[in-house]
Amino acid sequence: MSFTMRREHREERAQRAWLEADEGGPLVACTLLDLSPSGAKLEIDVNDKIPEAFSLRLTRYGQRFSCRTVWRTSTMIGVTIVKE
Repeated sequence: MSFTMRREHREERAQRAWLEADEGGPLVACTLLDLSPSGAKLEIDVNDKIPEAFSLRLTRYGQRFSCRTVWRTSTMIGVTIVKE
């Protein structure tokens, strides 16, 4: 049996996504591992270059979600989606 402290169900995705640190700046490819209405887990290649706050795009030219980093390891980032 596994126990989780999450308040919301996370949908497993394993899909390509992009991080945008500055509006109009270069996009950094990542893998969206799971997603909920309030957060996500991302797999990345260059953790040290990802700022604490950034935009997450699920399509290259689509809708952006403002995110804030909650935790990070060498290859993953957990984020909360900032409601604007």
